[in-house]
Amino acid sequence: MKGVQLIFSFVFLHLLSFSQVTETFTDERDGHVYKVVTIGKQTMMAENFAYKPQNGNCWKFDGDETNVSKYGYLYDWETAKTMAPNGWHLPTKDEWKALYANTGDDHLIVFENLIESGNFGFNALFGGSRNSSSAFTGLGSTTEFWSSSADEDGNPWSFDFDTDFYRVSFSTKDPSCGFSVRLFKDE
Repeated sequence: MKGVQLIFSFVFLHLLSFSQVTETFTDERDGHVYKVVTIGKQTMMAENFAYKPQNGNCWKFDGDETNVSKYGYLYDWETAKTMAPNGWHLPTKDEWKALYANTGDDHLIVFENLIESGNFGFNALFGGSRNSSSAFTGLGSTTEFWSSSADEDGNPWSFDFDTDFYRVSFSTKDPSCGFSVRLFKDE
């Protein structure tokens, strides 16, 4: 019994060492304050980006302002790549893969660790998306985060969460889609 308690304590302390919301970041352009989390050696926003750029495409899910306060804006890929404040950037596919590797060894464990009630403070919310036909879909069941990387054909990669399969995956998407953005801190 003592051995089980010791193992549980070690695992709990190990998880805590990987995840702490230790700071906030204020975007000077609009005054929005974001929670920030460090997982492994990566520091990232612990909530979806909600900056409305003067140029580019972004949308409120279903045009509803209350969705922005909870889920942030949905951005097309070109806009997502250009709007990070100084000191921050849209992560590459490799950076998303490193986050995946630091939070579990299969898609179900990573899913459970990175959602709102997860162990690492990333707090992925299922804010849905805007598809290439301009329809809003998936509120409450999916979320996709843009990466700055594209495949050999120029199709951008996204990091996807899906409650139907309790899965985290990578896929390429149409750059005109509207997805959520999480920014990573420059090293």
